[in-house]
Amino acid sequence: MLIVADVIMAPINGIGRFPHPPFPTSFVASISAAIGEEVIFRLFFISFWTWLVSRIILRGRGQGAVYWVVSGFSAIAFGLGHLPALMFMQGWTDLAQIPPVVLGEVIVLNGLIAIAAAYAFKKVGFIGPVGVHLWTDVVWHVLWGALR
Repeated sequence: MLIVADVIMAPINGIGRFPHPPFPTSFVASISAAIGEEVIFRLFFISFWTWLVSRIILRGRGQGAVYWVVSGFSAIAFGLGHLPALMFMQGWTDLAQIPPVVLGEVIVLNGLIAIAAAYAFKKVGFIGPVGVHLWTDVVWHVLWGALR
């Protein structure tokens, strides 16, 4: 999905194909991001806010619905969390320098990956989103990035 979107959006997004770190940095970044970002966005963010809202505020009601609403917020935060790295790689110093199409592309594509990771988290626990994230990053940054 990321590769198809990259090819389709490159002619219209204002930056072309997305930048990737060189190998072996791309591989190390994939491993560290898969663990670190999943601790932050799935293990902490989703777990904490789902617990707080469904268990404490709603007193045990609506846990499933709350989980997916919180996952949506986590997905947006996850997408926004990828902007600093893109800004660094592009040499941008201000959010206003990010073309609107690129901003939407980053938030939507990372958000979709985040929803898949939230689904895996709900189904199999913490190792699920780590696997989703790791293999997405390996294909996206390591393999696709090497083809640039």
